[in-house]
Amino acid sequence: MFITITLATLSVSWLVYDALPKLEFFIKPSTDPAAFYLKNIGISIIFSIIFLRFLFIQFQWKRHIKAEADAKLDALQARIRPHFLFNSLNTIASLTRVKPALAETLTENLAELFRATMQTNRRLVPLQQEMDLVRQYLLIEQSRLGQRLTTDIDLSNIPNDALIPPLSIQPLVENAIYHGIEPCAQGGLLRIIGTNNKGLLSINISNPLDPHVASSTRPSNHLALDNIRLRLQGLFATKAQLLISSSDGEFHAQLNIPYQTTLS
Repeated sequence: MFITITLATLSVSWLVYDALPKLEFFIKPSTDPAAFYLKNIGISIIFSIIFLRFLFIQFQWKRHIKAEADAKLDALQARIRPHFLFNSLNTIASLTRVKPALAETLTENLAELFRATMQTNRRLVPLQQEMDLVRQYLLIEQSRLGQRLTTDIDLSNIPNDALIPPLSIQPLVENAIYHGIEPCAQGGLLRIIGTNNKGLLSINISNPLDPHVASSTRPSNHLALDNIRLRLQGLFATKAQLLISSSDGEFHAQLNIPYQTTLS
């Protein structure tokens, strides 16, 4: 860029001092040619240095901001993994006395599952990878809750190559079971339904609400919900959101994420 600016300065100087005066567009400067060219080149060099310094500072600032954002996302992603492990181990612990063989099998499955989540530091993962984790988690909960837990999963409307943040659906499924289905004496149906509306992917996780236990819901520090919201904000700014609502005896958590196949 420095050479380009210098050459452009020389070209303009030549036009002003030699070319245009010959065509009678300008009066030829009375200054000595060498002094005229050196003066213009000197000014050009000074402005080039200032401009390049500005670009360098701007580049460093953007790199710093990106590194800071990446560090925050790393911290958020690392923070939710122990939470997932802790709750899964609690589930397995409840089976150790009544079904020790099953508890041992589920512990081995959980080890493989958690190893897989630790091996990826990617900001976005294929939807199928996240759903594999969800299904393995549901196997653990199904072993504990039995017929009290039924599921309906339909993500056929979402493209197979869609990318989503890792550990974004699983914590919502976990909350649906822990706060919705498990407190209900008869259990309930967990639904995971996906839609694609002009490039906006919506994944809705719903569970029944028991009106008899609504006033004594289990305490929650909202770690999973806050974590997902912060990660969505860091990855997509205002283009993605997590919506929470309840209606007609059901609780809904809806992820809205722009459809993309590469991490931009």
